[in-house]
Amino acid sequence: MPAGVAYRQRLSRSTDGVTLADGTANVNSTIAAWLVPSGVAYVIESPFILVMKLKDSTPAEIADSSLFWFGIKRPGYTHRVWQIAGERDYQPWADLTVPEQQDADHASFLWVDLGIRFLALIEDETFVLQVNSSSTVKADNVEIYIPYTPTDPEDVADLHAARIARFGG
Repeated sequence: MPAGVAYRQRLSRSTDGVTLADGTANVNSTIAAWLVPSGVAYVIESPFILVMKLKDSTPAEIADSSLFWFGIKRPGYTHRVWQIAGERDYQPWADLTVPEQQDADHASFLWVDLGIRFLALIEDETFVLQVNSSSTVKADNVEIYIPYTPTDPEDVADLHAARIARFGG
C-alpha cells in the first residue's frame, strides 16, 4: 500500500462527485462516473469485492446476461474511456441481494480484478462503470459500493505513471 494511505471508504451513489445516468438498452452506457476531486487521489486495491444491484425503471433486476466493466476518463477527453478490466457477466450480482453480497460466505463470487495491484486515480480523472444490457438501467435504481482509499496525490505518482504506461489511460 502506498505511503500516506488513510482509511478505506466506498464509492457509491452518494459519493461527492458522482454522476449517475440511465443506460440505453443494447448500448455500452456509462451509468456511474466518479470524478476525483482536486487535491486528492483515489487508490482502488485490486482485486476488490464489488457490491452492486442494477435495476430498470419498473424496478426489476436487469438481465443476468448483462455485461459490465470499469474504465477511466482522463481530463480533456470528453468521450474516450479507457477500459481497465475485462467485461464481467452480471449474473453473480443478479443472484444475490445486497445483504447477501455483503456476507463473507458469498464474497468469492463477487471479486473484480482490474489487472493491476492498485489503481491510482488522480484529481480530475473519472472512474466509470459501463453496462451493456438488454434492459434500460435506471439511475435511480442503481446501488453500488466500491472500496477505495483517499490519499495524497504525491504518494501515488509512481502507481499512476505505471497505470498510464500499461493502459494508456
